[in-house]
Amino acid sequence: MKNLFILSIIFTLVGFYSCQTRFNDEPSSEDYSSGESEVEISIVTDPVSRSTEYSTPNENIVENLDVLLFDSEGKFLCWRATFKINGKLRTTLPIGKDYDAYFFANCRSFIEKMLPDEVTESQYIGKADWEVFRKELVDEDPKRLLQNTPVFTCLPMWGMLEKQEVKDGVINYWPLLSLIRSVASVDVYVTTDIAEFTLKDATLYNVPDKGFLGNSSNNIVDDKVQVAYSPVDMGTALILESSDYNISDRSIANKLYLYDNDTQTETENRRHTRLVVGAEYKGSKYYYPIDFEDSEADKLIEIVRNKKYVFNINSVSGPGYTDKETAAGQPSVHLNVNIVEWDMTAGQMGTSGNYYLWTEKREAVLYRDTNSMTSIGVESNILSQAILLAFKTDINGSVTTLPNGIQNNRFKVELIDDTDGYPISLRVTALRDFDKTTSTANTDTIVLLSGRIRLEIQIFRYDKGMNDWELDDDIDIDLEK
Repeated sequence: MKNLFILSIIFTLVGFYSCQTRFNDEPSSEDYSSGESEVEISIVTDPVSRSTEYSTPNENIVENLDVLLFDSEGKFLCWRATFKINGKLRTTLPIGKDYDAYFFANCRSFIEKMLPDEVTESQYIGKADWEVFRKELVDEDPKRLLQNTPVFTCLPMWGMLEKQEVKDGVINYWPLLSLIRSVASVDVYVTTDIAEFTLKDATLYNVPDKGFLGNSSNNIVDDKVQVAYSPVDMGTALILESSDYNISDRSIANKLYLYDNDTQTETENRRHTRLVVGAEYKGSKYYYPIDFEDSEADKLIEIVRNKKYVFNINSVSGPGYTDKETAAGQPSVHLNVNIVEWDMTAGQMGTSGNYYLWTEKREAVLYRDTNSMTSIGVESNILSQAILLAFKTDINGSVTTLPNGIQNNRFKVELIDDTDGYPISLRVTALRDFDKTTSTANTDTIVLLSGRIRLEIQIFRYDKGMNDWELDDDIDIDLEK
C-alpha cells in the first residue's frame, strides 16, 4: 500500500496565553527590553477537521506555543512564550540574524520543568545546543494522552524555522510555521455492517513508555517525518485501552495516541506494538489481535509520529480468542483487515474497503487572470478512470467531459496520472478573467467520487496577481517588476 505524505500542517489556534515571557501574564511596555524586537509568527488556521471521516478538530488544538531560540553558532539564547496582539501571534526576541527557532505546542509544563527559573535558564545560555534540549524534553507519562474523558488532552507538537533574522525597530514577519505532532494515532473502523459482529473495545499492547517531544532536524524532510525516533531507554510496558465505541460511524477513533516505536529487533523490554480488538461475535465476546504490518512487503512497520494508522475491519469469518491477554501474544485470526497509513496533517482522505483516495488540500486558490492554474497533490490506489469528477452545483454553467477531467464556463479540472494510470495531482485552471460583477462566478466546488468515497475541494478566485505584494510580503522585489 502506498504511504500518504502531506507537506504542511493546518490547525486551530485556541486559548493562547497572553504573555511576553513565561514570567509575565500580560504584555506591557516594561517587557520590551533594549536590543529586542517583535516577531510575528504566521500560521495557517483552519478549524475544519482534516477529514470528515477520519479526524477531529481536537487533534489540531494549540493551547500554548513556546519558542526556544539558538544563535548562529547553534547555542541557546532564550525561551519565550507567544502572545496575541490584535489577533496576531507574536513574541519578542533579541535582535540578530541566522537564528534557529524551535517551537513547541502544548508542551509548556515540560519546558518549565527543564527551565524552572531564570537562574537555571542562564546555565544553558551560550552553552547548550538543540540536541541537549531534544534529549531532555521527554514525555515520561504518555498514558496521559489516552482520551477517556469528555475533555480532550491536547497533543504535543513541534516545528522549526532556520536562519531567521530579528531586525530592530520593526515587526519581523517570519515565514509560515508548520507544526508536526509528536505522537501517532490509532483508529479502528468497521467498514461495513457485519452480521453478528459488534466492536466493543480496542487495546494497544507494548506501547512506548516515553517519547521525544521534539525531533532531530535531519529527520524532517519537507515537513515529513522520515523514521521513528525513540529515547535509548524507552521500554514498551504500557497498555492503552478504549471502549468508547461510536455507533454512528462504527468506530473507536481519536482516542489512542502513542509515541514512536522504532523497534526493529524485539528484546524483553522493547517489543512491537500490537492492537487487540474486542468484539461480540454470535453472542459471545472474543478478542482479535492485529499487527502493524505492511501486507505487501510482508513485514512489521515502525510506528512513526504524526501518522494516523486506521485499521478497517472488512469482514469476520469466525471467533477470536476468549482471553485478551492470550490474544495479545497469538497470531491474527478470522479478521479481514486493511491498514491505511497517512499523515495527521492537512488535506483529506476517504476509504472504501481496501481502497483509498487522498488530496493534499481541501481548497484550490486561483488568481485574477485567465489561465491562472494550481495543482493539488493526489494519491490513491484507485485508477483515475474509476474516479468520477463533478461540480457540486451548476452555478457556472453546464459541464463538458474531457479525456481526463471536466470543465464548465469558468473552470477546468483535470486528474494528472502517473505512468500506471494512478492519479498524482488534480489541476484546476481558470478559463476566464476574474468576474467583478458576480461573486458566485469566482467560486465553485469540485466533487471526487469513487465507491463510498466522496471528497470535496473548494475553488476560490481572488482579484490579485500571483506576484502582488499583498500575497508574499516581498515588497521590494514586487515593486521592481
